[in-house]
Amino acid sequence: RDFTVESSEKVDGETFLKLIRN
Repeated sequence: RDFTVESSEKVDGETFLKLIRN
Protein backbone atom coordinates (compact mmCIF):
# COMPACT_ATOMS: atom_id res chain seq x y z
CA ARG A 1 0.00 0.00 0.00
CA ASP A 2 1.14 3.56 -0.65
CA PHE A 3 0.28 5.42 2.54
CA THR A 4 1.84 8.63 1.15
CA VAL A 5 -0.68 8.80 -1.69
CA GLU A 6 -3.59 7.99 0.63
CA SER A 7 -2.65 10.69 3.15
CA SER A 8 -1.99 13.21 0.37
CA GLU A 9 -5.46 12.64 -1.10
CA LYS A 10 -7.02 12.99 2.36
CA VAL A 11 -5.23 16.29 3.00
CA ASP A 12 -6.20 17.62 -0.45
CA GLY A 13 -9.83 16.75 0.23
CA GLU A 14 -9.82 18.52 3.60
CA THR A 15 -8.11 21.59 2.11
CA PHE A 16 -10.62 21.61 -0.76
CA LEU A 17 -13.56 21.63 1.67
CA LYS A 18 -11.96 24.45 3.68
CA LEU A 19 -11.54 26.57 0.53
CA ILE A 20 -15.22 26.08 -0.37
CA ARG A 21 -16.41 27.04 3.13
CA ASN A 22 -14.26 30.20 3.14
